[in-house]
Amino acid sequence: MDKFFHIESIDKDSLFVIILSSEMTSVYWSDLLTTFRENHWNNKTVYFDFLFRNGCDNRFFSAVLDERSNFSGRLKRCEVLEPFDVISRRFFRKNVGLLSYSILSSQQIKSFLEGYKI
Repeated sequence: MDKFFHIESIDKDSLFVIILSSEMTSVYWSDLLTTFRENHWNNKTVYFDFLFRNGCDNRFFSAVLDERSNFSGRLKRCEVLEPFDVISRRFFRKNVGLLSYSILSSQQIKSFLEGYKI
């Protein structure tokens, strides 16, 4: 787990990035790209969960990595995908202290960890 993000491999074609910062993406974007390059992750779809920074509004985004591990195009908002929500809940249940630094209220954190839609 990095300071600003956590990455999980979903399958051979997809990655899931949980953002762990309320900072603008420009603060950690180069570190994220370096991580993709170091792991030789290319030609993959990357899904992002911005729950930490955005709450439930504007939470899930996706983008595509090209053959050089650069994003081709911009981040695009995508639908909440059930497997990603499950992965995110599991991660934050194991690292519950991180959520205290998020935009979420204590009631929203509790509801989220218990599996309720917030």
